[in-house]
Amino acid sequence: MPVVVALLLILAVHAGTNLAAWSRVGLLADDRFAVGMPIWFDLQHTPWAERLHSVFFPAVQADAAAALYRPLVALLFLIEYPLFGVEACYYHAVNSVFHCTTALVWFVLVRRWTSSPAAGLAVALTFVGWVGHSEATHWVSARVNLQAMCFLSLSLLVWDNAERAGSGPGRSRWNWARQGASLGLGLLALGAKESAILILPLLALLRLLDASFW
Repeated sequence: MPVVVALLLILAVHAGTNLAAWSRVGLLADDRFAVGMPIWFDLQHTPWAERLHSVFFPAVQADAAAALYRPLVALLFLIEYPLFGVEACYYHAVNSVFHCTTALVWFVLVRRWTSSPAAGLAVALTFVGWVGHSEATHWVSARVNLQAMCFLSLSLLVWDNAERAGSGPGRSRWNWARQGASLGLGLLALGAKESAILILPLLALLRLLDASFW
């Protein structure tokens, strides 16, 4: 099954289960921190250098929720605010991009691992349409989960590509580049949510399995 067909089916299922959030769910609860920070910077006419510094080197906060270090999520909201303002539907659209991309990556991975397009499609459609994911897809601030999972999944995909490329003349350098890109994507996932540290044991497991079967 072509990837394009899988993507269209993923988008169709996602549209049926999540697109209502684009028009019906506004900015809620912790969204005031996610979108509120760029608003505050804008009102204060804060220079961009200072905005970036506050994202990557935040002041230590006593409050546990504010003390979480998730700079890449904050950076994306910082970039989006000048474009989207406080229109929640656009932030939901970005969340949907992360969610559907993750589903597509798992279609590719499962199809590859099982040699079954049907299995890959079943996993992808179950993931993208699972009702238990409504909090992550309907709540703008829950993007931390979507962003971390998306980069983590891409990291696994790139690492698997490197493992399957094998060894030989001319391949080693490209494999190192792929593995480096995989680790870079893992860092992006970690910059979105701290639980993405799981990427390290997952990559180790993937290498072990690939060594066993390939």
